[in-house]
Amino acid sequence: MNDQKVWRNGTLIYTSSGLIMLFFLLLMGDFAWSLKDRSVGQILQLLIKESGASDTINALLTMSLPAALGVILTPIACYRSDRCRSRWGRRIPYLIYLTPVASVAIVGMAYSSDIGDYIAQHTSYSATNATLLMLGIFWALFEFSSVVAGALFTALVNDVVPHQMLGRFYGAFRCISLGAGIIFNAWFFGFASTHPKILFLGVCIIYTVGFLVMCFGVKEGTYPEEPEEARKGGFGAVGEYLRVSFSKPYYLLVFGFSTMTWLGMVSFANYGMFYAKSLDVSMDHFGKAIAITYGLSLVFSYPMGMLADRIHPLKVAIFLMFVYSLVAICGYFTVTTKMTFLIFYVLCIATAGVFFNGTAALLPRLLPQDNFATMSSGEGIIRSLAMMIYLPVLGWFLDWTNHHYVYLFLIASVGCFLAALIGLFLYRKFMAYGGPDNYQAP
Repeated sequence: MNDQKVWRNGTLIYTSSGLIMLFFLLLMGDFAWSLKDRSVGQILQLLIKESGASDTINALLTMSLPAALGVILTPIACYRSDRCRSRWGRRIPYLIYLTPVASVAIVGMAYSSDIGDYIAQHTSYSATNATLLMLGIFWALFEFSSVVAGALFTALVNDVVPHQMLGRFYGAFRCISLGAGIIFNAWFFGFASTHPKILFLGVCIIYTVGFLVMCFGVKEGTYPEEPEEARKGGFGAVGEYLRVSFSKPYYLLVFGFSTMTWLGMVSFANYGMFYAKSLDVSMDHFGKAIAITYGLSLVFSYPMGMLADRIHPLKVAIFLMFVYSLVAICGYFTVTTKMTFLIFYVLCIATAGVFFNGTAALLPRLLPQDNFATMSSGEGIIRSLAMMIYLPVLGWFLDWTNHHYVYLFLIASVGCFLAALIGLFLYRKFMAYGGPDNYQAP
């Protein structure tokens, strides 16, 4: 008699060795993905800034463009992928097709300066403007691939990992992601100004090989065919999506709180590199500061998860919004030198990292399980729209103040304080629905 323990997800059945292999392949893919995610955008931001682009242009390219693509593409991609049936599954085909798109875009960014010089020699464009144009085009292509593939990668994990193992798996995901960030920022980001082409090409090779090995190694199960009566036309599907996601005020409050926490923290995170350069902080020292923040986040990742399980992620979120607000306002009145900037930069970004560690389960604990994916994407739409508007306005403000970046501390402090107040109001509603022990999603 075979007493070997097995784990299941739909039609997929894993023994211990099969589960270990699944985790290995997915974590390999996550390392490749995280290295791409935590390096390409940073290098691009630096190149755009060194090309003389304004903070407004930088925000439009690096933040508003991805947000706009997310609003448009993510619901469409998830809807079509859910209904895809192929011998490779419903997620893997899309991921395989999208991987070389991102790879081509990274190579294009690596050679944007060469292409810009060529254009300048044969047209009236300046080399700087032509290079910026090429960086913008290849970045848009890169973000198209990343936005869609990111949503489908998350869906793949949900489809293949046994649900009783998801918490531990996402904990490992977080460790791998932070580890990739530490490696890049501690040892390689210091070369971003002088050797961007080598860094782009190195990341491209690791990402392409690692992610494709995962795609060809992971096997999806079989899925039931969708009932004919559930297949709505375009307008019917849109109407149902809007009704489920945005019809209840309580969930709009949840979305508002989540969005405000992002807005409060992203202002400083997005412009921290430019603040460092305005103080003549070397990119090597700045990269090591980022690596320290990732290291602190890594140390606190599991304890914060345990704390959130014990007292509820909403309490953790509200408390850490007050903490971030306090740290940021202290930075506003304290930062005058390179060293004080690096200290408060590490404190702010590390607090944000601890926040994300402790609140990863916030939406799963607040939104109804039967409509979680739909409503979670609704939250993403509101957050993306807010980012599209907020960050360019913030960039314009910084241009208007002649890049007086110390205001970022004040803006972050006010934003996080407002988020905490919204969180307290949300907590009252949350308690009315049963609180931490007896919560029933309305």
